[in-house]
Amino acid sequence: MPSKVVLSYHDAVLHESDISILQGSDWLNDEIIAFYLEYLEKEVYHKKGMLFVSPQVTQCLKQVEKDELKIFLDPILDRSHHHIFFALNDSDSLDKPGGSHWSLLIYDRRNDEYFHADSFQGTNSREALKLAYNLHYYFNPSDVNQPPFVKQVKTTQQKNSYDCGLHLLANLEVAVRAVQTGARLDEILIDEQLIKSKRASILSLIYTLQRKHGPK
Repeated sequence: MPSKVVLSYHDAVLHESDISILQGSDWLNDEIIAFYLEYLEKEVYHKKGMLFVSPQVTQCLKQVEKDELKIFLDPILDRSHHHIFFALNDSDSLDKPGGSHWSLLIYDRRNDEYFHADSFQGTNSREALKLAYNLHYYFNPSDVNQPPFVKQVKTTQQKNSYDCGLHLLANLEVAVRAVQTGARLDEILIDEQLIKSKRASILSLIYTLQRKHGPK
């Protein structure tokens, strides 16, 4: 039975069990990452031309048949979105998006380019290419015989086996700033201190939003 709801924020719902993850050193789950992406899209980068795709939707886009992609992308995509950020994991199940490793795939829609930031280099390369193939089919239906190229971005590497979700979120924020300044996405380097403080900053954000919106 799910634990008590702590925060209901747009499409994201967080429980006491999610808070426990942030208070410890466990691997970030889908719900926490989905919440943070929801927050970024709704309150930080709203109407800035960037779309943040949740782990659940990303998993569907990676796993479903190509003719079903529009079911997931059409409702959330519009012409203003020039960069799309995907929370990618290595699960091969459509029903269980969790997997065991997180990374970030970025699609530059203007230049039709894919960038993959992986804090454990090479772990999610196959998954990134699989997702890029599906996205290429959706965005370039007349050019499906030309496979997409996924640029493996130089990225700060994690020091343990459980901080990949924190790296994903930190990499995303650094990448967004690069997009805003017109910089290339060939390199995404982050300060180790940012990773160490990220759990506490997400917890603080949750409690701030809880006071504003309430648990339900």
